[in-house]
Amino acid sequence: MADARDTPGSIAVLPRAIARVVAAELRTHPHVVALTRPRSMLALDWPDAWRGVAVHDDGAGVTLEIGLILVSGVAIEAATDDIRERITRRVARTFRLDARVMLALQGVQAS
Repeated sequence: MADARDTPGSIAVLPRAIARVVAAELRTHPHVVALTRPRSMLALDWPDAWRGVAVHDDGAGVTLEIGLILVSGVAIEAATDDIRERITRRVARTFRLDARVMLALQGVQAS
């Protein structure tokens, strides 16, 4: 089984409510031009997983790789800090996440 973290541009293994918030936030980003559900869930453990396909159109056709992975809490990895920060704030605000999960969202290892 493939590791979802190895898939560029994927939002994997997120509960449905968080996935909706993340998808809504991504849709408002000026560089995100497409966000679609995956065709196959074979490599994903959660039935409501999403895959975000985002393209940064700056004339050079650069792909904006966005990955969000749920790992014992929530950990978000994104190609650009502004997207990660916006999603972190939105998810935390919506779900009133505690400080430990907030650290995970920001990519900081909680000790």
